[in-house]
Amino acid sequence: TAQAAAGTATRTGLGQKLVLIEPHNFRMGASRNEPGRRANENEHEVLMRQKFYLSEREVTNAEYLRFRPQHTSGISGNRSLDVASHPVVNVAWADAARFMNWLSRKDGLPPYYTEKGGTMVAEDPKGTGYRLPTDAEWEKAARGTDGSLHPWGNNPPDGTLCNFRNNEARTTPVGHYAPKGDSPYGCADMAGNVWEW
Repeated sequence: TAQAAAGTATRTGLGQKLVLIEPHNFRMGASRNEPGRRANENEHEVLMRQKFYLSEREVTNAEYLRFRPQHTSGISGNRSLDVASHPVVNVAWADAARFMNWLSRKDGLPPYYTEKGGTMVAEDPKGTGYRLPTDAEWEKAARGTDGSLHPWGNNPPDGTLCNFRNNEARTTPVGHYAPKGDSPYGCADMAGNVWEW
């Protein structure tokens, strides 16, 4: 499988599977003529030196509610986004970092972030606690070892990855777009469902 080729996997105390991603140099961003390119997506070479683990799936509402029971993902149209198996949404970056610290403490790891005046900062960039992936790490996991434009390869999406094709004005269960939205490493929903921190 893609996971076995990339390395080993482990699990968090919530049961989330973590996939090991080995460092490789790759081209990050988008060329000027790539459709959908944003102004801040300049193509450049990235030298990755350290391996890292990334969750196989997005954090679900059920998992996040163990950290913050009062959280609500809200509604879209007339449909609730608070389905247990769907990804949690309406979470600010600082709250996602607080969730990482909570999960680190739960699993006996030192928290990666420190809160200073309401701002979450990384005290030790080489810390072993859970943290959010960098832009480069997330893109590496999505593109794989061959630097594909999309998790499934270089062809444009065929419309099955977006909620709009199925007229779904809401989230879907994590892993819903597998295997087409999966990264070559086995991380699900790298394309489709929700945007991620």
